[in-house]
Amino acid sequence: MSCEIGNDPKFAASTETLKKLEQKAAYVGVLASGKANESHGGDGDEPLTNVQIATWHEFGTEDIPERSFLRETLRLTKTEVEAFATKRVRDCLTGKIAPDAVHDAVGIKVVGLCQEHIAQGINPPLKVREGTPLIDTGQLRSSITHEVR
Repeated sequence: MSCEIGNDPKFAASTETLKKLEQKAAYVGVLASGKANESHGGDGDEPLTNVQIATWHEFGTEDIPERSFLRETLRLTKTEVEAFATKRVRDCLTGKIAPDAVHDAVGIKVVGLCQEHIAQGINPPLKVREGTPLIDTGQLRSSITHEVR
């Protein structure tokens, strides 16, 4: 018995779909567009942007402790995100959704997980005011977004 997979139209379609999936990716974070460049207030002449605030909290500074809302979220939810992405890829390979929809769905999922992580509270606790770290006005949390590139 022999089998020629290369001539199977379903195999060829799946291969093309996988190539399309590889050409793009979902990027999640406080991206340098839209709400990322909105003013977040500040004490100096130049108002702070959401990108600056996000970077300081994600990696910490001399005066601000690290409160990773991106890397830590992905570390904690890696298995969940992988299972979600695998299901979307299977849906794509069976023609239920388009390749760009896979990336878009994964991006939306990760944005939601990051925002949820912030809402649950990220250590260390605040020293200056009462409340949940990274949530004062909600502007930083709402500036987390995704793009498919």
